[in-house]
Amino acid sequence: MRPDQVHGEAIAHAVRLAGSEFTTRDVAFDAGVVAAHGQLADETDYPPLVEQYLHQNAAALALHPAGRTATDGTRWQRIILSAHRPPAPSWPPPAPYSSRLPTPGPWEAPRPAGAPVPDSSHHAILAVMIAAPVLSVGLAAWVPPLWAGLKNEDAPALRQRLLTIAAGCAATAALSITFFGISPTDAQGTATGPLPWLGLLLLLGAMAVGVTVAVWQRNAGRAAARRRQFAQLPAVQQALANRQTRQHYRELIAQDPSLAREMRVDRPDLPRGFTDGGLLDLNAMPAEALITMANLRPDQARQVIVTREHLGRLSSVDDLVVHAGLEPHTAEELREQAVFL
Repeated sequence: MRPDQVHGEAIAHAVRLAGSEFTTRDVAFDAGVVAAHGQLADETDYPPLVEQYLHQNAAALALHPAGRTATDGTRWQRIILSAHRPPAPSWPPPAPYSSRLPTPGPWEAPRPAGAPVPDSSHHAILAVMIAAPVLSVGLAAWVPPLWAGLKNEDAPALRQRLLTIAAGCAATAALSITFFGISPTDAQGTATGPLPWLGLLLLLGAMAVGVTVAVWQRNAGRAAARRRQFAQLPAVQQALANRQTRQHYRELIAQDPSLAREMRVDRPDLPRGFTDGGLLDLNAMPAEALITMANLRPDQARQVIVTREHLGRLSSVDDLVVHAGLEPHTAEELREQAVFL
């Protein structure tokens, strides 16, 4: 689901009818809102996008966030602007829709009656790709890597490896057939000798490779879908932008450290007119900056100061784990932002 697919009129109608206080879940799974979104209401990013829409349009909808709940999202309060409430919008919810209550779970939406069933063609193709090497006993083991290679056209190196695997599986199948064809036969016409067994082993190996590639492509596709889903969230987009910015400034530090020092890269505690994505110079920042910008506790910040004075300078986050006793999870959080000039 994309942000531009959120049905604003349906949400405004549900907000009008929700009363003076309600949660994001009450609006997202209102029967009219679910019916307006149809199949999109089954997507895992549907409730977060509804919540994002409410935050972005809180002023227009006369809403005020009043905290969060554990499972139902933000708690909202209506802002009554005058004693005379305007009439509710005349927008009618599309019919028909299901009156079935949402199933248990924090973000599980009911499916409206008559809503289309999610397209299962993708799952059918995956099943065929996994079954093809098995049912053909390795003769069609080249099909899954060829299919995976065509799907990964945006990764040329990976695509080339997959197409090479497909060619190898096809060559193995051809070689196995040749072994069966040239092997001697007995009076009943059954192939004998070591060549048929060698051909069978090659086919079994090709079958294993084909199934492995098909399963890998399935898992990679699911991971890519999850990444695309989360990448739509504004906070995730900002975090990814910060990560890219940090990488650019790390390259600047490596290529021209004197310019980086002059620009005060990795020193957010000093005045400057740009952002480097959150880089932190743990060898130079004072304790107060380590507390506020590196999210360290006061005792951890003091221990960092003591450790770098004892060692002369820190060379990695591992120095803080070994000498300052920094917890591993805190060290991992610092590792992404720390710079040691």
